[in-house]
Amino acid sequence: MLVGHDPATELAAIGRTRLRERGVAVTYSRRWRIAGLLVSAVWILLTSCGERNCSEPRQDDLSLTYVFRDGWSLDCGEDVSLRRFWYFECTGDSVMFVGSWDPSEEAEPSWWSDASVSMGCFDHIGCNSDPVFGPPCSDVSKTPRQNREAEEMALWLSGSLVAPDELYDAMVAHLGKIRKQYGGEIPALKSVVFQPMWKSDYIEIGLTEDAKTRLAAGEYHDLDSLNTHFRLEWEWPVESGSLLLHFDGRYNFRRLAEIYSAVPSVTHVSSPPPDILCSPPGVFPWSAIP
Repeated sequence: MLVGHDPATELAAIGRTRLRERGVAVTYSRRWRIAGLLVSAVWILLTSCGERNCSEPRQDDLSLTYVFRDGWSLDCGEDVSLRRFWYFECTGDSVMFVGSWDPSEEAEPSWWSDASVSMGCFDHIGCNSDPVFGPPCSDVSKTPRQNREAEEMALWLSGSLVAPDELYDAMVAHLGKIRKQYGGEIPALKSVVFQPMWKSDYIEIGLTEDAKTRLAAGEYHDLDSLNTHFRLEWEWPVESGSLLLHFDGRYNFRRLAEIYSAVPSVTHVSSPPPDILCSPPGVFPWSAIP
């Protein structure tokens, strides 16, 4: 069911065959609940004052670390380079270059045990379930942000539905300063970017058999209120009988999956696979180690 958009070009980028269910599959366990009550509960969650407080209290000395990783892992095929790492600690407006490491030439530096935490957490997926910085944000008017990289970094690190103001602003400033001050002598800092493990503007919705029948007849409207709230741009049925939804905004997949899975006619919510393989070059943010 196409809604005001031809998704052919965008679908080609993520594969026109049946999308693999990757990431977190969210199922519902109480199908007997009335759809209206569940959607109402979700709506209360979305509009509560606490959830919409996206910027207070501010922390002007917000401390973050960043690891830039260049080079592909050895299991990614032929002609892969050995990895190199650059580690930065940023507090407020200050940016400090802690050090670099070339594993092929140097012994493990003292800062590696701290720097490796963010990469291990990200690569293994599972450290981004709960908010880390400030109150969670669900104000959909704040997305999409101008800086996609910083917005998706903030979504991952905060665990928030929408990127919190403070964290997003800090990441924009930190990344800009790192690349401006050190990008001349270390070109990799400009070419290596954050690579999210899930799509921030797509989700795939699995439907019950009854919902598939109603969808085919043009009578399926269970998701209308949520789709309107999250500014759906278009939806497209895939071969499995599920729906691919594309939004005018970027959201934390885990939070969005929790919300859509509350609808009884939804069997699961998954994220289309990202356009990355193995463990590619990337930027890894984390909270500063005390």
